[in-house]
Amino acid sequence: MLQLRSCGPPSLAQDPPPASADAGRRAGGVEVKVNEAAKRVDVTIDGKPFTSYIWPSTLKKPVLYPLRTAKGTLVTRGFPLDPRPGERVDHPHHVGMWLNHGDVNGLDFWNNSDAIPAAQAPKMGTIYHRKIVDAKSGADAGRADRRDGVDDARQQAVAQGDDAVRVPRRRRRRAPSIASRR
Repeated sequence: MLQLRSCGPPSLAQDPPPASADAGRRAGGVEVKVNEAAKRVDVTIDGKPFTSYIWPSTLKKPVLYPLRTAKGTLVTRGFPLDPRPGERVDHPHHVGMWLNHGDVNGLDFWNNSDAIPAAQAPKMGTIYHRKIVDAKSGADAGRADRRDGVDDARQQAVAQGDDAVRVPRRRRRRAPSIASRR
């Protein structure tokens, strides 16, 4: 996977930096740029921002956020990272796109967020980004492989896994795929 950051929400919603001059001279493709210090991997397609894999400490799982269409239209809501006027502010665990499960050995990884009542916290699990294992840009697709750790409410490790996010270069449709190796 790709994708968090410990500083405030405005920095999470920023577009990735513009592609380099060299990238602009190429015919196009999918560029995958890892920035471990900022806790993100930015993905551009033909020089335009598509998504970022982020792992901020403000979330209980890494996510792809924001997601854009080929025309640049945002398809993910801003709340809770970057709320927009008129947007619903419910379900703080619905952030971007992510791979998750509701019940694993009695732990809920789906609903976890800082909005959970304290009495429910022992039933919640957290997915922690551990590291980017590999990242590749390409003319037809980009890929980022990551390793995560899965912890229970007492921060005891219960599993570790590797995921891969693949982003194909398509003219009109954008659809990342996630493959999990657990």
